[in-house]
Amino acid sequence: MGGREGAALFSYFFDPQPVTAADSDFNSRITLAEAQSIADRRFAMLDNAGTGALTLAALPKTPVQSAAESRAKDRRRNGPPPGVEAASER
Repeated sequence: MGGREGAALFSYFFDPQPVTAADSDFNSRITLAEAQSIADRRFAMLDNAGTGALTLAALPKTPVQSAAESRAKDRRRNGPPPGVEAASER
């Protein structure tokens, strides 16, 4: 899934160090202003419609969600994998 590891597979942002990324002046401290700034930037990245609000339906799919949907679509199209009985056959 694109080299993402750990919780990044469940994230909207590819940021291996999300807390460290907030430290904009690299002084090993995160001020309230730095935390608010990165939160504002991330919110704006997710608010594609510019409505000032986020809804679950409008959020992009995470890598895990996309992979799960792809597998489900394949199962619907091709049936269960060999050796696995369909739920209706149980």
